[in-house]
Amino acid sequence: MSAVVLTREVGDAPDLRSYDHLVLFTSGGKDATACLLDLLERGVDPARIELHHHEVDGRGAAFMDWPVTSAYVAAQAAAFGLPLLRSWRRRLRARDAAPGCTDGADPV
Repeated sequence: MSAVVLTREVGDAPDLRSYDHLVLFTSGGKDATACLLDLLERGVDPARIELHHHEVDGRGAAFMDWPVTSAYVAAQAAAFGLPLLRSWRRRLRARDAAPGCTDGADPV
């Protein structure tokens, strides 16, 4: 089996200066943190970066999210001086579930 080497032409990368606003959807994990650091190292003005975190568990008991994730993401945003928006899906009891259930959004 031979190895395949992928190369990128200089023109393939987007010109980050051409965007007025960049939204980084973050879990607070290492990959999202690396993306944030990469944006900053590329010279993107922090005033143009907004973090967005989706609370998988909504506002209910921890099931998929680590209990510390919400506070960690908030602390990371504060440390970099970035706005943080959160979203979640309201979890309903099966008997209450109906078409058209709504999502919440909570700017922090």
